[in-house]
Amino acid sequence: MNGVIDVAVMYFLPVTLALITFSMGLSLTIPDFRALAEHPKVAFVGLFGQLLALPLLAFVIAGLFRLPPAFAIGLVLVASCPGGIHSNLFTSLAKGDVALSVALTTISGLFCLFTLPFYVYLSTQLFSGSAEIISLSVSETILQLLVIVIAPLLIGMAIRARYIRIARPLERVSKTLAVIMLIGIVVGSLASGWGNIVDHTWEVGIAVMALNISAMLVGAGLARLYDLPGKQIITVTMEVGVQNTTLAFGISMALLNNFLIGVPAIIYAILVYASASCVIGIGRYSQRNSRNAFRTATAY
Repeated sequence: MNGVIDVAVMYFLPVTLALITFSMGLSLTIPDFRALAEHPKVAFVGLFGQLLALPLLAFVIAGLFRLPPAFAIGLVLVASCPGGIHSNLFTSLAKGDVALSVALTTISGLFCLFTLPFYVYLSTQLFSGSAEIISLSVSETILQLLVIVIAPLLIGMAIRARYIRIARPLERVSKTLAVIMLIGIVVGSLASGWGNIVDHTWEVGIAVMALNISAMLVGAGLARLYDLPGKQIITVTMEVGVQNTTLAFGISMALLNNFLIGVPAIIYAILVYASASCVIGIGRYSQRNSRNAFRTATAY
């Protein structure tokens, strides 16, 4: 069984990640990025929170909780990933600014091509002190991310711009296929590594919960600090607090070849539904009652 899973991780998981980002690209157009140009303050706050504040927070939490090296690296990996599709979905459900959310997710994803390998490499040096966990080449990891994540995204966008009639059906097909493949790989990986998850849930789970809650609070706090409107506070909160755990798990398995590094991503993926639901509730309440309700609720 492990041999089959190893083959799936080695060959099918990179293809699955590429299909996911390809389908994202098929849904994007250049005008989608105008939202950031029209709201430079939101762009700065969102990218600062996503690319700098959140990874720094992960380093601090991993150190405070004295996590084992693999889990500490995994926590930093989660924080280094962009928002992903879930942040866009949760923003929509919370009545935030979806166009801004999509633009922030995409731009942060492009920046992550360079920041993610650096943060993960730094975490290996800080928490393991050697190459005992993973042997990571920053340049090689950037190249792999370019091939697996960025190139498919840009290809999808190019197809959408040139052949708009086939973009939507192609998006549905690629997304469905990617989800099916991903479910199979994740289920297989969980089945083979479930013992590790159960054994270490309490040890790493509290740290993951602390990161998730802190990320939401940091996103909301930064947005309030820069006096953003309610909808944009929701958007920044979701972008900073909801990470692409699929990408984090995929990188831990396909690029870093270490299941334990992916455990924080699995736990984060579960916990984020609870924290995001709270933000969704506050956001929807603010739309029903007053524009300032969300601002008031996030002040505490």
